[in-house]
Amino acid sequence: MTIVAQRKELGEFVDRAVSLLATRGSHSMVHAKRRESDIHPDVGQLPHSAAPLLDRLRRFGCPCILSTPPPTPQELDGMFERGPHSSALDHTDFLTGEFLDYCRKNMWMVLPYSKVRTIPGLRLSPMGVVPQTNRRPRSIVDYSYWGINDATARLVPAHSMQFGRAHHRLTRKGLHANPKFGPVHAWKVDLSDGFYRVAVTSSAALRLGVLLPPIPGLGSLVAFPLTLPMGWTESPPYFCAFTETTCDLINDDLRRNIRYPLHPLEHLAGIRDGSLPDDWNGTPLVQRPVTASHQPHLASRPLAYSDIYMDDFLGMGQDHPSNPLVNQRRTMMHRIDSVFRPNRPDDNPYRKEPISTKKLQAADASIQRVKRCMGWDHAPTERLLLMAPTRKAKALDLLDDALHRKRIALKSWQSLVGVLRSLVPGTPGSKGQFSLLQLGLQHALAAKADSRVRITAAIRAQLHTFRALLADDSPALYEELLAGTPLCVGACDAAKSGMGGVWFLPDGRALLWRQPFPSQVQDRVVSWDNPRGTITNSDLELAGTIAHLEVLTSHCPSLAGETVQTFSDNTPAVYWQQKGSTTTGKAAAYLLQTSAFHQRQHRYNVRHDHLPGDWNRMADDASRLFNLSDSELTQHFVSAYPQSAGWTLCHLTAAVNSQLISDLLPKPSTAASPRNGPAGPQLPGSSGFPSVPTWVGTPASPISVTRWSRSSSLDSASKTAALPPVGNRSWLAQQRTPCVMSARRFPQWALPIPA
Repeated sequence: MTIVAQRKELGEFVDRAVSLLATRGSHSMVHAKRRESDIHPDVGQLPHSAAPLLDRLRRFGCPCILSTPPPTPQELDGMFERGPHSSALDHTDFLTGEFLDYCRKNMWMVLPYSKVRTIPGLRLSPMGVVPQTNRRPRSIVDYSYWGINDATARLVPAHSMQFGRAHHRLTRKGLHANPKFGPVHAWKVDLSDGFYRVAVTSSAALRLGVLLPPIPGLGSLVAFPLTLPMGWTESPPYFCAFTETTCDLINDDLRRNIRYPLHPLEHLAGIRDGSLPDDWNGTPLVQRPVTASHQPHLASRPLAYSDIYMDDFLGMGQDHPSNPLVNQRRTMMHRIDSVFRPNRPDDNPYRKEPISTKKLQAADASIQRVKRCMGWDHAPTERLLLMAPTRKAKALDLLDDALHRKRIALKSWQSLVGVLRSLVPGTPGSKGQFSLLQLGLQHALAAKADSRVRITAAIRAQLHTFRALLADDSPALYEELLAGTPLCVGACDAAKSGMGGVWFLPDGRALLWRQPFPSQVQDRVVSWDNPRGTITNSDLELAGTIAHLEVLTSHCPSLAGETVQTFSDNTPAVYWQQKGSTTTGKAAAYLLQTSAFHQRQHRYNVRHDHLPGDWNRMADDASRLFNLSDSELTQHFVSAYPQSAGWTLCHLTAAVNSQLISDLLPKPSTAASPRNGPAGPQLPGSSGFPSVPTWVGTPASPISVTRWSRSSSLDSASKTAALPPVGNRSWLAQQRTPCVMSARRFPQWALPIPA
């Protein structure tokens, strides 16, 4: 249809709306234009605690209660003169076709501003358009511009929204699927029209009015939503109340192995069962053995699971006679129809099926070993996560644009950093690459007269590092993203004199290591006597955590996919490692880069936890007793902390020690310090043989003289005190913070809600 024909048909809808307004009034006009609800009429009978709420919303619509008085006619005129967002002015023809489609489906109604100016309680907000890569633009309303979102009363339970952890839940389900039940497959069923399936009340429609750009031949128009609009703060929780309820019902049926008949759209859903995405990068699908850290968490029954990300239903399961994969998908489709009613012969011819047939034809619902969802390619059988090509291309384009500039707009920089952060799960080695980027943002915010970020040599090198990481097609392991039961447990510490720590290995071995800091590092440590130093105690502790992990990988080279647990008594070092960044251009930024590259090289999952200084005696002794020779230190540990297999003393190699010292020392202001390749620093794979033989344990002494300090970097603190509980693997493992599971609320998202 030509744009002229679209304007003509839209004008006919405007004329009919004007006639209804003149004869029936504003509220009756809304009721007359609103179509029959898309929600199933029996939704109130569903076996779910949210059923009464959903039925009430089906019958009356979603209300909009505002805490501020409506604008005066003069204020409305000012809003009208301000008009829509500039992006809407650039997409007038697109919005013409978009709102014509909405009017055909009775999702919106459109009237001239001159006819609605005097409607009591009228509110206005500017329309905008969001361009999308390789997709049609998306219309959205800025309900924050004139305070609608801030003034909206929160009526629907916010905990209806659980989609923020959907990616982690799917990853965990795939990781813990038991291989003995066969390969894991995935599928995805999309809803069509999303928010526009749920109606709003007549008063809400008038309070959520939208200013459209002037359309040739129609003048200046105001659109009123008859369904949930994009951009209103209450639209997501209202909509998620329906979709999360649907997902709960699906999972309940999957747990009970309910069998469903053939679905009318199933011939489209299975159009490409067993295939791979067209743009799959060719990564070999090789099933890896389950790592020791995750063996205890394997499921005892075949996987059959569903999750929801806004309007995308995501399924993951194993084919089994008790509940075949085709029935699991069928269960999902039938349960969607029980909440969002399917088409009837007497429906509006423009109404779409709730399940998107367009996405079915694109093989989204096909049962496959690799499934694209939320911008990621999941290969659950192989427990691999890869970035979707379109997502990677967008990030590379943003990086290339930034690398060709000397300065970049603040909003563009924030967008770039946000995109890069979103890619961390599927980009091994990227977690520790944000400190310098955050520093550039901080400097731009501090310079009030300049809202641009300056691309320094160090930041430019960091962007090159990111580009190299993204260009590499190495997939992320599920085990890197989710921690299991720690295979190795240890603790480390650092002070001005040096760093050291202990590791307990699964075969019963106990490792002891230490490394003194050279004078050029010690001379730069901040203290009361050296307030102008450039290295803090926390920097030393952070370097110690990296050396600590290198010692472990040297003696346990096969740690890919395993979880290890380490403790430190320095809170900043623990927090930096957990977050992966700190806003600085000093030593911590470069140490975190080295830590990220080390993780990428060895592919382990490390958990950092805090251990009170009084309990970190073993690591304290290792990092401070440099007055003892190697044999004397080992004998001290054999005496004070006896182990069944004795202690093995280790040392860092010169290459690793040199890298950490380089990170600690000040960087020239013009140096491009971050590494440019995805492999990171060349950390050695072995620390060599132990410097002394293994000693046989002897009974411990109840009193020990040790040199330790909880927070001081000086090597002058000495203390005589009773030992804490004897240090061993089980005692240390008990100090770890329990993992917080990212499971869906079980068995339902909602508490009982009265009708």
